[in-house]
Amino acid sequence: MVQRQKKKEFMELKMSGTITVMQYASRFVPEFVSSERLKMGRFEEGLAFYIQNQLIAQPILTFQELYERSAEVERVKTELRALNPVNQKRKGFE
Repeated sequence: MVQRQKKKEFMELKMSGTITVMQYASRFVPEFVSSERLKMGRFEEGLAFYIQNQLIAQPILTFQELYERSAEVERVKTELRALNPVNQKRKGFE
């Protein structure tokens, strides 16, 4: 019963609010996914849209690479917000 509930939570896991890529990844349970490709697909589905959008045209071969690139996109976004706080609430940026 507990494992079934955890699997359900995992399948619905998404980045939301102020959660970071690192926090999202720490809640990600790869044991529930049978292959590297499926694990990567499930992880990417749960990423914030702006991160998915930045990764779409990049060839990514491993879960580790997906995680690192996701974290890099997030880092750049954070730096851009710090440099230009006026655009923080712009539609589509979140």
